[in-house]
Amino acid sequence: MSQRTTKTDYDDESKRFGKTTSFFQQPMECPSTQMLLIIAMCISTLAVIYRSRQGRPPELTVKTALGNVTYNELDECVFHRSNFKLRAALHPLPLLDFIRKQTCEQIFADWLRIAASSSKFGIAPKTMPIKLKKKFLMYGYSVLIELYRDQHAVESPKDWTQIPEWMKLEEDQLRSIVAYRDQSMAVVHALKEYPPKNKRGLVIGSEKPWVEVLALRAGAEEITTVEYQKLTIHGTDRVKYIHPMELAQMWREYEGKFDFAIAFSSIEHSGLGR
Repeated sequence: MSQRTTKTDYDDESKRFGKTTSFFQQPMECPSTQMLLIIAMCISTLAVIYRSRQGRPPELTVKTALGNVTYNELDECVFHRSNFKLRAALHPLPLLDFIRKQTCEQIFADWLRIAASSSKFGIAPKTMPIKLKKKFLMYGYSVLIELYRDQHAVESPKDWTQIPEWMKLEEDQLRSIVAYRDQSMAVVHALKEYPPKNKRGLVIGSEKPWVEVLALRAGAEEITTVEYQKLTIHGTDRVKYIHPMELAQMWREYEGKFDFAIAFSSIEHSGLGR
């Protein structure tokens, strides 16, 4: 005989497990929050399926003298040979890191050795030294375009008297003091993004004190300027001067005394014949 299941049987079974829901009870309606969660889960699932079918994204490439190459190729053939390693292939510039990090002592010792072997105020050579050409051109991946301009430095001590006046300028007048008009405003935006309030900074290379003034106006406590030309600073004791050779020789006395550094159109072309 077939066994008949009754409502009472289900009620008894539910009570055994501590449940009170009746077999004939109508199903509960799904709350709006639950519906939203279900929809979100469905969308996420569809997104995962779509991405899995798209395959891996194309690898970033960069145009070089040898054609379009991947950053992995540059990492192997260029970066590693120069003591760098690729951390991330990003656009427009990759993220690199040192393979073997140098100490401050090594860096300043190397710089002093190179500086002592060259003349800062001599005439720049018209051709690239053969022994440096391979590294300079990134082992063949960089394009060489020859152009010569005699822009060697001439000793010219400077008196800075304009700092007190520039400190009083309105913000919309700052373009009148910067060296490169619109491009120089990047320093203004950087100082707003990373306020140097009550911090001590280092400015590398400066013919006019526009960077120093921008940093002081942003709240910096004191600025030290590193410059080959002798500077005499008037009207403030918050801006100091030091010659690059002196800084390199006495670096231990300055170790840990700077919170930030700013360079604009200086170290990025240092050693390139200018």
